[in-house]
Amino acid sequence: MAEPKKFVVSTLKYRPQTFAEVTGQEHITHTLRNAIRRDRLANAYLFCGPRGVGKTSTARILAKAMNCTDIQDGEPCNHCQSCRSITDGRSLDVIELDAASNRGIDEVRDLRENVRFPPTLSKIKVYIIDEAHQLTKEAFNALLKTLEEPPDHAKFILATTEADKMLDTIISRCQQFRFKPLSIEQIVTNLRVALDEQPEGLIPEAIKSETLFLIARASDGGMRDAQSLFDQVVSLAGDTLTLEEVELLLGGVRLDTLIQLTEAIRTRNALEAIEIVHNAYNQGQDMAHVVRDLLAHFRNLMVCKSAPNRPELVGLPEDATQTLTEQSQGLSMEDILQGIDILFEAERRLRVTASSRAVCEAAVVKLAKMPTTVEIEALLGRGDIVLQTAPPTAAPVSDTGKKKLNPAPAPTVESPPVQEPSPVAIRKEPSSPPHEEIQPEPLPEPLDPEPAKQENHSPHIQMDDEPDQDVIETLIDKWDHFTHMVATNYIQIGSLLSDAVPVSYRDGSLHLAIPESLTFHYRNLSTAESRKVISEKVRELIGISPQVVVECVPQERFSGFRQPVRQQYEVPAPEKKISVEEVLEAEPRVQSVIDHFDGVVIEIKNNPNK
Repeated sequence: MAEPKKFVVSTLKYRPQTFAEVTGQEHITHTLRNAIRRDRLANAYLFCGPRGVGKTSTARILAKAMNCTDIQDGEPCNHCQSCRSITDGRSLDVIELDAASNRGIDEVRDLRENVRFPPTLSKIKVYIIDEAHQLTKEAFNALLKTLEEPPDHAKFILATTEADKMLDTIISRCQQFRFKPLSIEQIVTNLRVALDEQPEGLIPEAIKSETLFLIARASDGGMRDAQSLFDQVVSLAGDTLTLEEVELLLGGVRLDTLIQLTEAIRTRNALEAIEIVHNAYNQGQDMAHVVRDLLAHFRNLMVCKSAPNRPELVGLPEDATQTLTEQSQGLSMEDILQGIDILFEAERRLRVTASSRAVCEAAVVKLAKMPTTVEIEALLGRGDIVLQTAPPTAAPVSDTGKKKLNPAPAPTVESPPVQEPSPVAIRKEPSSPPHEEIQPEPLPEPLDPEPAKQENHSPHIQMDDEPDQDVIETLIDKWDHFTHMVATNYIQIGSLLSDAVPVSYRDGSLHLAIPESLTFHYRNLSTAESRKVISEKVRELIGISPQVVVECVPQERFSGFRQPVRQQYEVPAPEKKISVEEVLEAEPRVQSVIDHFDGVVIEIKNNPNK
């Protein structure tokens, strides 16, 4: 009776044996093959990069290629005696050292002594030092001369996951190659080969793709981790295997779950978001994994939103990338970025608290409750349409051929809670000044003059039948106070605002007018930083965070707008200066100190405590 076939773990069974079999590191393998073909081998090589991406495997392939007796286009033949002995780990001329356990100067001294002896069967003696960054400083220094001038029959290959810990003197003596993390698609492709060799039906056909995707995502770019997780899933597999069981084993969250959770956040459905987290918790899901996977999902949404035609930047399978691209269209970029900030903060809190469930639930509720931001272009439907505000009645066509839009019905606006300001937008067009290519767009007709209201108002405006008009009236009445409030923290912006006039507020946009002669004011108030400050200060004053639009208008039109009332601020009287004589008369000891140290009086300051 034949013995059952011995099980071999995937990390060993599918270890690459040629440069062509190394996944995702073509920029390195191509260079090494050329070096072998042209016989241009360096004394020492440094392979650095994340764990499990092929550093040690590539080092062994390079050692085989150096000693192969039947080299084929830079690739080892894997059939000669030298190749077989290196593959089986029996070669006496390929010495692998683990620097984690052989890190001292004594081990390096032994290496220096042994390197002088020629190889026994091979052409070149190869030393592979794994986790080389763990060598002590003394061991590094002892290795320097050997790395720089080894015997002709010896080569060194150092592998490390932390190249920043390597001494510069070591790095300068090596040819350095940086291995990169593998994409999810590359890992899935590699695992599919291993899955095809498994018994039919071991993993249900309906969940094969999703299972491989979960494994690849959980491996964090490392093929070795992915192969180990694959063996775990295969051990669990059976006819009744479900994705929930795979999730529980791997600790990752299914893409469908992330999409559902993001949809609940997009629709501001905090209850549904909490229920999804609750179900994940009841299934044994690690809440820290939920936060991290949701953060990765929002990152992918950001990439899909920014570069919809570059799926390789996402690194997911094509169908998954298409799904994320469609979902990203329903979210503004500002919402996605706000979500990333919230999840970054949640991830930071996970490191300092044991209440991971509370942190996760608080994060998804905050995401579902975050203020919605809408870009002006999205409201208009196209980016080349100029946003205009209109007076209560339509205006005739002007000489330039432009006309004002009829006003839209004023929406019912509730006084919103205090929140971070939404992003602001600026529109630049050609202008009449010869040195400015900016054209101010038509603005509302001048408002009827009204006496300025001097009484103090509530910090939040009262919305009546015309809430937008109430907003602009409140700002005009409080404009002088507002500019002084801005100048308290931002003196330049406050000073420039004193020459601007609030013209209109509609659909969340506050329009400010600047005379076309004040181009310096216009340029500086139009910056993103200035408009953000203005939006924040408006929120402090009346409780709303508008988008700010700064516009340049002819002087005659600017004069027609209702000008804010300029209040008189009492200038405090200057402090009385005290003379030196008065000080010496009041404090004779001061004169004694001056005489003793042969000093002079430079400045006299009042003591605020007296």
